[in-house]
Amino acid sequence: MSDEGNSRQQNFKPLRGGPQPGSGRPAFVPTDEEREYVEKLSGLGLVQEQIAALIRDGIHSDTLRDHFGKELLTGKAKANAKIGGTLYQKAINGDTGSLIWWTKTQMRWAETQKHEIVQTTISINGALESAKTRVLNADIIDVVPKEPGQLEGSVPEALEAPEAKKPAGGGLGEGEAI
Repeated sequence: MSDEGNSRQQNFKPLRGGPQPGSGRPAFVPTDEEREYVEKLSGLGLVQEQIAALIRDGIHSDTLRDHFGKELLTGKAKANAKIGGTLYQKAINGDTGSLIWWTKTQMRWAETQKHEIVQTTISINGALESAKTRVLNADIIDVVPKEPGQLEGSVPEALEAPEAKKPAGGGLGEGEAI
C-alpha cells in the first residue's frame, strides 16, 4: 500500500486555475528616489490619487498607501511646520493679517456680530406731533394761532419765523454774518 501512495504523489498534477508559481506581476518595491518624490508631492498638497498617477507609469492609490504611508504623512507635516513657522515669524514681526489669522485659528478667537431687531413702523402723525412739540418747546419759531381754514392752500404766515425774514435791501443787515 505504501508503494501506491508514493506513486500517487509522484503523478500528482496541479489543478487548473489559481496562482501559478512565477506568474503575475512582480511585487512593487519602491526606490529611495520615489520615497523622496512622494514626500515632496505630499508636502505640496497633491491628493493621493494625483501622487499615485505620477509614480512610474501610475500606480493604484492602495499601492501608494501600502508602500508610502510614512512619506505621505511626513511630507504634509514638514510642509505644515515650515508654513506655520513662517506665519509665526510674520505675526511676531507685527504683520496684522498674520496676527489676525493666528488668533482666530490657533487661539480660537472669533469676531462676533451683534444683531438687534429695530422696530421699523413709523407713525406719520406721531412724528409730526413730536416735531411740533420739539419746535415749540425750543422757541425756535413764534407761532400765532390762526383759524383752521386759513392754513389750507399755502404756507401760513404764522409758521414763518420772524428772524428768517431778509432785510428789505436783500442783503445782510448790520452785524449779521453768514
